[in-house]
Amino acid sequence: MVGVKIMKKTLVAAGALSVLLLSISASGTAAGEPASVWLACLSIRFEKATTRLFGLEYSLELTVEPGAGAPNGELAPLFVDGLPTHGSGFRMEDPTFPEALDGQLAFDIPEPVDANQNGLSDFFEIDQGVESTQTQGFFDTGFDSGLVGARWSREAGSRFGTCTLELESASVGALLEFTHRFEIFQFVGTLTYTAASAGITGQVNLAQAPDFTSTLTGPIQLRRSAASPLAILEIAAGAWTDAGGVRRAYGATEIERDADGQYFGAIQFEDGFLETPLEDYTIWLLSAIDPNDTDSDGIPDLSDEPAGTPSLGVRLEVTKLVITVSGQVGKTYDIQARFSLNSGPWTTQTSVTLGQSVQSVDLPVPSESTVFWRLKEF
Repeated sequence: MVGVKIMKKTLVAAGALSVLLLSISASGTAAGEPASVWLACLSIRFEKATTRLFGLEYSLELTVEPGAGAPNGELAPLFVDGLPTHGSGFRMEDPTFPEALDGQLAFDIPEPVDANQNGLSDFFEIDQGVESTQTQGFFDTGFDSGLVGARWSREAGSRFGTCTLELESASVGALLEFTHRFEIFQFVGTLTYTAASAGITGQVNLAQAPDFTSTLTGPIQLRRSAASPLAILEIAAGAWTDAGGVRRAYGATEIERDADGQYFGAIQFEDGFLETPLEDYTIWLLSAIDPNDTDSDGIPDLSDEPAGTPSLGVRLEVTKLVITVSGQVGKTYDIQARFSLNSGPWTTQTSVTLGQSVQSVDLPVPSESTVFWRLKEF
């Protein structure tokens, strides 16, 4: 009869020497180093802007839902072919009119630039600045329409920048100019994880740049996609907790590994900015870089099928005992034995460094009829 027990990476086998010990399934392998994670909101928050003309003060606020309470300042991604990258509703206060003017506008954010070549757009990366850049778009109020010119700038190291909007009516020409302060949201941190054949369980720890006082932490569950298990990871719906203890729920999504080994994907929160009454700022870009590649095959451990739990096989031949070791290539294992399971020292019979995933070692036949064997991993 054979018994198997796993404790702290130690495999124990007991039985008559003629019995073959079968290998067991993997339970999971923890990553040697955490993966680095980058999270940025694809919406930009615009503060209210005012300007003066002939002694009168005018104001412009962006909001995704004009007329639905206080403006939320969100310039949101559109993802529509033929339209600018971002859009919003707006509310303009004109002291010469009794009611605010509501409308819609859309304009591009600056073209992607990657000066530090990390695969991320510098516009959403606080460490990188945005040089003065002009983009274009349009607006519509239902009874008037025209063009929007946007001048962007932001200094490196700040999450705040300025965007000056110039409105030009198709009917009356140039209108007012408003200079807004805008804000981007970026978090950085780590993902620690344990990978198994059934999936990956992990913990995310993120902090908002540049002051890192706001945090997002919580569990994450991933699994390899059946369609492309080495390139696409599916993320289960879940929630992370912010510094105030509020749960930030997000939906199921996936991230895809590119040719450089970096993972990218969009993650959608139920509410990405709790300071407004709306459910807004929901779509964020998630990127991860895993430095772990245990078997050096060019596939990060986050995607790679993990090596199985080490296993030990024992069989008796006429003049020798054959020990079969299954484990991770490159790892060193001690083969140890003792004659009582509950007492006596474990003595190392030999050590083996695996040059392949399954390897056999010959040992002399013990004089005792029953020996307990274990495989100790380093």
